[in-house]
Amino acid sequence: MNRGTLLTIIAGVLILAALVGGSYGFKSWKERSLITKIEKQLSTDVKTKDLVAAAVDAASKIASNPTSPQPYLLSGMAWKSVADASKEKYFYQKALDAYKSGIAHIEGVNSILFANAGDMAKELGDYAAAEGFYRQAIASSPGDAGNYISLIELYRYRLNKSQRDILAEYEAAMKTVVYGYNLVASRASYLKDIGRYEDALGDFETLLTSKPDSQPIKNEIAELKAIIAQQNLKK
Repeated sequence: MNRGTLLTIIAGVLILAALVGGSYGFKSWKERSLITKIEKQLSTDVKTKDLVAAAVDAASKIASNPTSPQPYLLSGMAWKSVADASKEKYFYQKALDAYKSGIAHIEGVNSILFANAGDMAKELGDYAAAEGFYRQAIASSPGDAGNYISLIELYRYRLNKSQRDILAEYEAAMKTVVYGYNLVASRASYLKDIGRYEDALGDFETLLTSKPDSQPIKNEIAELKAIIAQQNLKK
């Protein structure tokens, strides 16, 4: 790829981002470092070049269809891919901006916009915002186990919430989730991790009724039964 083509792509990222709107524009003090970094990466990494081109293309389509969630979702996912490839958190912010713009412009917001915004806020270390977005995703689609699991994982691994708080979220989720296999699997693993082996065993046995041929579940059940038996010997 020649330098002219390379600079055209970079300029497209910056100029088109600015045209889409303020929320998509690059801050001037970041432009120089980003140009240098992107130029270097695009010169050796075709994948990143293609991801940037896809992100620019997705962002350009928002203006022509501002009331549909699809262009916001595509734009956000494209910028996330650029962030993942470039290791530049600024692009996570651009992904978050795309999702937030969709939330602001669409009535009856798609829960995926909230969930994806939560993921990007988490990547940026804004855990309070992530929690808020996940809560909105749950309110928008209370039957979706994935939104509860995202919130619970945020509580477990980033916010270090208490066992009581985490188990309360599992309990609330169990009352509303339509298909709860993944939710039960998540709770089973958590109960095992915190040493509540009999409760974990119950969840794994429930999972086995849905997938009776699953060897990993059978292995978990056998392991838990052995742990419980060992504990009973010590009583």
